Amino acid sequence: MLKLIKHRLATGLVLAAGMVGLLMGTPAVHAANKADEVKAAYIMDAQSGQVVYAQNADQKLPIASLSKLMTLYLVESAIQRGQIKWTDTVPIDKNVRKMATSATLSVMPMPAKEHFTVKELFAATLVGSSNSGAIALGEYVAGSNAKFIKLMNQQAAKWQLDAHFISASGLDNTDLTNYDLKIAGTGEQGQNMVSARAVTTIARHLINDYPDVIKVADQRSVKIHKYTVPTSVQILKGEKYYDYRVPVDGLKTGYTNQAGACLVATFRQMVDG
Repeated sequence: MLKLIKHRLATGLVLAAGMVGLLMGTPAVHAANKADEVKAAYIMDAQSGQVVYAQNADQKLPIASLSKLMTLYLVESAIQRGQIKWTDTVPIDKNVRKMATSATLSVMPMPAKEHFTVKELFAATLVGSSNSGAIALGEYVAGSNAKFIKLMNQQAAKWQLDAHFISASGLDNTDLTNYDLKIAGTGEQGQNMVSARAVTTIARHLINDYPDVIKVADQRSVKIHKYTVPTSVQILKGEKYYDYRVPVDGLKTGYTNQAGACLVATFRQMVDG
């Protein structure tokens, strides 16, 4: 008698624009039109690492806020080492607070009179894709934005990934320059460049090393003080594009004008074993 085993799959997709109509967990990913054309994709069994599907998997591309998965991994690592705690209050630089007032770059304000913990900013960054939250966490872990970017690239090199980071949030230099967050020596339109295989591998490390992250990601919104921060993952249960055949429980979306729409999704699939 065959035993049904639940395998968690991690899917990394780098798209030209919209995410409507994606079929995840199938042998192919079809584009409804040119705007939905998939630039690269990589699907793996997150437990075994077995590849299910790959398309342009090793081509470095801008990944926008999928970059935050590396940021959050390094935050989790710092907590595991005892370097920081979930209950720590995170110092927030004035430029990061200024970014938090942006209608286009922020999901919640960070007024100077309010204090945010590591746990709160982690949730806001994962669920709502808070740019200012990601940057503040990075600066708290490493001591400065530049030092944190160095940590991101060191971790990528340790995992032998096709990846180069210049931003903890995934914003590119066209935005970061306005907040004095551009890394010296990077171009005016510089951005994180990461392959689909690499970003999916980062997601695999995150959910395997720190499995409780799924409990955070699998929420339609989180309440941070008086602010309700909605999920950016519109394929979670209860959201507009949820499909019961692909029971997504995370993980992260991303979008910039240069990157287009990006997605890393996680879900469990019943297979014969």
